[in-house]
Amino acid sequence: MTHQSMPDPATNGPATESDDTATEPESSDTSMPERIVTRVRVFHNNQAREAMLTGYEIGHTVTEVYTYDETDPAATADDLDVADRAFELFNIGDDPAYGTPDPRAVEYRDRKNRSLSVGDVLAIAGRFHACDFTGWREMGKQPTIRQQPERGTTPLY
Repeated sequence: MTHQSMPDPATNGPATESDDTATEPESSDTSMPERIVTRVRVFHNNQAREAMLTGYEIGHTVTEVYTYDETDPAATADDLDVADRAFELFNIGDDPAYGTPDPRAVEYRDRKNRSLSVGDVLAIAGRFHACDFTGWREMGKQPTIRQQPERGTTPLY
C-alpha cells in the first residue's frame, strides 16, 4: 500500500515517523519468515543538472516527492537491495514493456515526477543514501529538505 506523508499541522512541515521499520508475521504458520516493512522516502536533488554531473554534494538541497513502504518477504534485504529496487521501480516500474506496471511507479509518474537519477536521495528506515554513478553512497546525515517544485519534481507536501 502506498503511503504519502501528510503535513504535521503543529509544525506545517512533513509528518515525522517515530519508527520507520516494522515487522509483521507472514502468517500464523511459524515456519514462515517475518516480513520486514521498511519506510522509503524519495527525494529529488534540487540541483539536478549539476548533480547529474557531480552526484550529490554537501550543500545540495532536496525535495521529498514520494513515500512508500517496501516489504521484503525474505527479511534479508539490506539498504542497498532496497535502494536498487527503488531505482528500478522509479525508472522502468511503470512501463508495461518490462512486465506488469507497479502501482507505486504508476502513481509516482502520475504525479509528474521524473526518473530517479544520479544525485537523488533515498531515506530507507531513516538512513539516507545518495544515488551515485554506480550504486549508492551512504550519507552521514539528512540533507537539507527544501520543497521546491520544478518540471519533473512534484513536492509531496
